[in-house]
Amino acid sequence: MRTTIKALVAAVVLGIPALASAAPCSAPPGTTVTVTQPVVVNEPVITHPIVIAHRGWVDLSGPMQLHGADVVAVGRDKGTFDKLELVRTAGYGEEAVKTVQITFGDGQVQTVRLDQPLSYRDQKIQIDLAGKARHIQSVAITGHSRGNAGVELRAV
Repeated sequence: MRTTIKALVAAVVLGIPALASAAPCSAPPGTTVTVTQPVVVNEPVITHPIVIAHRGWVDLSGPMQLHGADVVAVGRDKGTFDKLELVRTAGYGEEAVKTVQITFGDGQVQTVRLDQPLSYRDQKIQIDLAGKARHIQSVAITGHSRGNAGVELRAV
């Protein structure tokens, strides 16, 4: 026990001056600095994309009103999908959805021409994606909102 306390005291006494002698970096931000001693990084190195497993519908947007062409950024971090669904949100009026253009993670594009309203009676539209389990980069929805109704985008 006595040896442990001596070692601890020695580490504290000898370690504090070493910390105090470290000079701050005087290089301006954005400058490349060469490090002559090894630097320990405690963050894991990610060598492959992270895919989130999901069950059921995943919300890709919150409620939105359509005004011409609206783009929803999705990204690989949301996972892979087989279907999209446009769902009418609460409110009066309707959504006139003309086209939905899906840009996949590999750059391929799928365009679906709908020319279909989302109204009180028809509250959702489902779209099967070309291929299975695809990453979506973005979804562009062309259409117009009438009244205060809105639309949400989700996928499974």
